[in-house]
Amino acid sequence: MKSLLSLLIICSIFLLSCQSKIDGSNLESYEKSISQIKSELNEKQKIVFKDCLGAIGMKNISPEKLLKEAFKNAFNGEEMDKSALEDIAKETLSKMDGKSYEDVINEGKQILLPKYKSIIEEANSNKVAAKSEIEKVKSDLINLEKIQIVETDLRKGRYSFSPPTIKILIKNNSEILLSKIGFYGELFEKGRKISNCKDSFTYQISGGLEPTEQKKWYLEPNMMSDLYDCRIPSKREFKLKVTSVSDIDDKVIWSTEKSVDDINLSISELEKEIKLHEGKIDTLNSI
Repeated sequence: MKSLLSLLIICSIFLLSCQSKIDGSNLESYEKSISQIKSELNEKQKIVFKDCLGAIGMKNISPEKLLKEAFKNAFNGEEMDKSALEDIAKETLSKMDGKSYEDVINEGKQILLPKYKSIIEEANSNKVAAKSEIEKVKSDLINLEKIQIVETDLRKGRYSFSPPTIKILIKNNSEILLSKIGFYGELFEKGRKISNCKDSFTYQISGGLEPTEQKKWYLEPNMMSDLYDCRIPSKREFKLKVTSVSDIDDKVIWSTEKSVDDINLSISELEKEIKLHEGKIDTLNSI
């Protein structure tokens, strides 16, 4: 029985000593030894091995050092310092020299598992924040409805060379004193579904717009605006909506900058990222 146990131990030691290892003496030897190790692995092991190699490589050499060494003479008009890059490559290869598949996996796990867990934690945190943001967007839409556009139109200028005029009759049905309002306007010819022109613009209100106050404005579009050079038909419909409002301190308090659909799309992407890295953790732990 003892002799059988001794034989098993000797065989195990022999197998470990014969295991393929990385040859970091030069790049050609390194690539050849990596190919040899990969030839002994299944597809799942190959993927994990590749990820672990990449993680170790990034740990052994910082991008900052690489850029610094490569371009330290660039500002003087000199060529890239290739010798510095070669020294960095040799140093990196030497750190990989003699490592077995198991060595690479174990070292890679120490780097990747905390990284993947951190990514999942951050994604979950962002997901919670995004869900909270949806409630804010819904609330903003309700509050923006309190800024009532009673009447509006986009009119031609008095003369051929005169700029057009945006007429706005607006009422503040909120309890907030407003200093600035953002708008989105779109002009349609009657009966048509595609607009002639559309654009966003912001108006800084002289004296502000008090709660329950109603004001009429005649505004000229900016020369760079699509509304400035718009073809204005006699039979038209100018649709105008409020997209943002700012308080007395010029701070935007309600806005349609983000939509619920956009945020849900972000949440969906975060969920994919979480699932991807949870899968990577499961794969690493199964090796």
